Amino acid sequence: KLREAWKDLLFCQFHDSLCGCSIMDVFEDSKEFIGASLATAHKLENSAHIRLISNIDTYVEGISAPVDLAKYPREFRNHSCPYGVERPIVVFNPHPFEVSFPVETYHPALSVRTSAGEYVPFQNIPGPSSTDIINENTIFLAKLPPLGYETFWLNAGWNGPTEGAAEKYPTGLSVGEAFLENKFIRIEFNKENGLISSILLKETGENILSEGGGMPIVIDDTDGGSWGGNNSRYEKELGRMEFIDLRVREKGPLRGCIRARFSFGNSTLRIDYKLAAEQKAVELDCKAVWQENATMLKLAFPLCEFAETNTAEMPFSAVTRNSDGGEEPMHRWVNAGKLAVINNGKYGYDCNGKELRITTIRNNRYAYGCPTAGRIEDDYEHTDEGLQRFKLMLLPHKENEASSDTLKYAALLNEPPVAAISGYHKGKLSRLKSFVTLTSNTDSVVLSAFKHSEKDPEKIVIRLYEALGKNANAEITAEGYAEKHKLTFKPFEIKNLLVEKNGNVTETSFLE
Repeated sequence: KLREAWKDLLFCQFHDSLCGCSIMDVFEDSKEFIGASLATAHKLENSAHIRLISNIDTYVEGISAPVDLAKYPREFRNHSCPYGVERPIVVFNPHPFEVSFPVETYHPALSVRTSAGEYVPFQNIPGPSSTDIINENTIFLAKLPPLGYETFWLNAGWNGPTEGAAEKYPTGLSVGEAFLENKFIRIEFNKENGLISSILLKETGENILSEGGGMPIVIDDTDGGSWGGNNSRYEKELGRMEFIDLRVREKGPLRGCIRARFSFGNSTLRIDYKLAAEQKAVELDCKAVWQENATMLKLAFPLCEFAETNTAEMPFSAVTRNSDGGEEPMHRWVNAGKLAVINNGKYGYDCNGKELRITTIRNNRYAYGCPTAGRIEDDYEHTDEGLQRFKLMLLPHKENEASSDTLKYAALLNEPPVAAISGYHKGKLSRLKSFVTLTSNTDSVVLSAFKHSEKDPEKIVIRLYEALGKNANAEITAEGYAEKHKLTFKPFEIKNLLVEKNGNVTETSFLE
């Protein structure tokens, strides 16, 4: 199933469909191919999680079978259990490094505990339901082992005393009408225009971002056409989005959220700024409804210090460029000075040294080039018309280069931990477990693949690479295979390891 899903994905990787320059019909086909591949991957991921969960010991005396039929008239699983009984939630970490990250699961809670019985910070937040009864979810701080899982116990309920409240377990997070702050950063907003006034890095006391951060700028892209024409930069502004309002949406011990709304013509933009305890980056959860033809939307972040160069992630590497204001590609992140901007699917930017601008929408024509005589803009179908959802992260740091934290937050934004509900049962696996651990002296070695060999399923292929252009020493441990295998990396070097169950490790082809 994975092989067929992979082939469908690769079918959409050629010339026109990859870069979005196709006619609209190709986009519709690609959407179905990629959607089918994602559905297959998600089903298999869920099946794997269920297999693991079914082998984790979540037995609770009197709840797991057999049950007292006089007290509980039927057996139950998780959400059908009686009020006041804690429910097991298994959270999986897909990364080979320790993670401390907010995780969301449905249903409000009165408390959340680890497998060791320690209460963790949590809060109830607005959920997807609009009913008066079940309209909240739980978000809690999950500290997870490298490429493994932890079992948490959620005491569900709407009313009653809570454990893990701010006054009992202070997190250092504070939220005001126009600021978000934790022990790492403080972000302030201008209540008159909804923009960021400053981002303070508390370790050094430096202000990383100057007044006007997050400004949504509408660019005229009439002459660009699908392929961009001869445009190497986009500087012709149609205007800046008009501020609607700024309000606090979440205020708790674990996460704060301030929402800013803007409009332009027939289009709207909503940005939810989210800052959680223990997080060094602020998340921008964005929703746009875009109706402006032949336009581009950029989010601008003015820098406090001039950045002569900027560095952007490329596949298996990074590239440093002069900050000349030209439009450039990136993968998951770009760094200018002491600010990294991370994305989950918006791969264009420009930087003139004073300002870093992320290209979030390009609503140009499908495969038509520049307008032809006798046709008006409304005669074309446009690529980014309608609903758009995307996320960014702003990560301030003390060095004038991308940090290892940039790599970790890029991984977490694109592949966050997965929370899965468990029933009550006995099992051979412990409630806390790590399968693979990767460390390096530079924290810049990345795990790209961990899979069965194409030629021999009894062997494992591990693909690693150095991501920041540094000489690095690394060590990887994989349960049942490599026990503390040591490696050295040159800048941007890729290594493909073939690992046998007896611990023998050899290098193999990248095609594995």
